[in-house]
Amino acid sequence: MRKTNCILISLFFGLMLPGFRMGAQSTVEDILYAVERGNPSLRHAAALLDLSKAGNAAEYRLDDPQTEFNYLWGQNSQVGNRHDLRISQNFDLAALSGTRLRQVAAKDEMARLEYESKRQEILLEAQLTCMDVIRCNAQIEVLGKNLEAASALESATTRKMEIGSSSQIEVNRARLNLSNARSRLAKVRTERERCLDYLRTLTGDESISLDSRIYPDYRLPEDFDVWYRELAQQSPMARYVAKREEVMRGQQKMDRLSAYPSLSVGYMAEVGMAEKYRGVTLGVSVPLWRNNAKLRASAAGVAEAAELKDAFGKQFYGSLRRSYSQAVSLKEIAESCQEVLESSDNRQMLLQAEKQGEVSVLDYVLETEMYCDAVQEYLNAECDFRKALCTLLSVTL
Repeated sequence: MRKTNCILISLFFGLMLPGFRMGAQSTVEDILYAVERGNPSLRHAAALLDLSKAGNAAEYRLDDPQTEFNYLWGQNSQVGNRHDLRISQNFDLAALSGTRLRQVAAKDEMARLEYESKRQEILLEAQLTCMDVIRCNAQIEVLGKNLEAASALESATTRKMEIGSSSQIEVNRARLNLSNARSRLAKVRTERERCLDYLRTLTGDESISLDSRIYPDYRLPEDFDVWYRELAQQSPMARYVAKREEVMRGQQKMDRLSAYPSLSVGYMAEVGMAEKYRGVTLGVSVPLWRNNAKLRASAAGVAEAAELKDAFGKQFYGSLRRSYSQAVSLKEIAESCQEVLESSDNRQMLLQAEKQGEVSVLDYVLETEMYCDAVQEYLNAECDFRKALCTLLSVTL
């Protein structure tokens, strides 16, 4: 009995540690591509982007030309009738100076950045879920080996009870250990399926599979401030806030230009019974009533956009700094767990204990559960670090 237990323990520990280090080819990037291609929320956001651009293009157009036709009856037949035709087009200074065109381009860019921000948010959600799936894959590998060893122990203990070299208590302990191993594995498999189902939802119900146990090679920046200056400003939201201030300043400029008179140019024809007149018409529209209110509103809009940009910049930096610190801390925890795990291989000590008659089913169960818990703790810590790293680097998605 002691010899059989020793072999099982050696088999278990020999398979455990290598198991969670092996992995198949990663397909995380393929899943992110599938999400970007088929996510329903992203398709809706793209439709909203097209709608915004169409609305902005309408603002760029000049006002519609005005056509006026008059038919006037004379007092008598000697005076006769008269008809007038007038066609005119209004031109404002914002259109003539190109300010309106630049404002439309800035609004288009702001709408695009809003879409990019939504895209980044959804891709990060999918990426974090992929990290959970990879963790589950590694846990299933470990727990599968644990189940195999527990099953072998239960079979060996049952056979030994049949020949009188083991007791019912030992068999019950082995069966309870087998039941616990099955339960742990089933829970992780259920969690994995839940994560995969959610990924399928994010991809628009596209069939996907992620069997990798190796995390993508995302690197933690060595120096946060250098990384922030070089890459963090790629964030669509940071650029959106800056572009919003630009749009508000453009609106203020347009409102200022609207304080100047607008010009109307046209053609007019006046045809009477005996006389005909044709010529060019010029008109001027002088804004008097609403312009001051518009200027006050646009000035308030510029001030609000500047305050938002300043507040967002500070909040954005602080948030990334905290994410970086969290990732560094979690990396240290994961590495510490890995070091302890690699230095706590008790196979030789258990072998010596077996030779001295100190290893029983209970010893085996306690040792394997302790080691299995340590492996799970390491895998959870590694996953937490990878998810924190994904959150930090999401500004570059």
